[in-house]
Amino acid sequence: MKSISNSSPTSERAVRPCRNSIRWRGGARARAVLIVLRDGDKIIGPRFIQLLDGIEVRGSIRAAAHELGIGYRHALDWITRAESLVGEPLVQRRAGGTSGGGAVLTDKARRVSRAYRRVNSSIYRLVERAEREILDT
Repeated sequence: MKSISNSSPTSERAVRPCRNSIRWRGGARARAVLIVLRDGDKIIGPRFIQLLDGIEVRGSIRAAAHELGIGYRHALDWITRAESLVGEPLVQRRAGGTSGGGAVLTDKARRVSRAYRRVNSSIYRLVERAEREILDT
């Protein structure tokens, strides 16, 4: 029989709880998150919503991408894939130049963001209830 060692990759580094995870009893943590995929690519999820938030605040795809630590091209491709999925523009872009470029969210993007947050909030509440259902059976 193989012995189980107390040493694990997590025991040698500081363990940071996942964002939005819920503390369960016994030191356990749980989380669930909605990620919409198309052809294996992540299209809409928490990071995409953060990208939209950044565009809303900064008025720039480049600045929002930089804030998330992703490249401008990656952000632009991500937006394009999401627009293809929802069938409408999510970001209105203005080309740069002497007056500078910029970007603003469309009403559709704001509705998508609100709906995503609403659904994710429901998922969070489900994870809270799941502790009783799973651990008390």
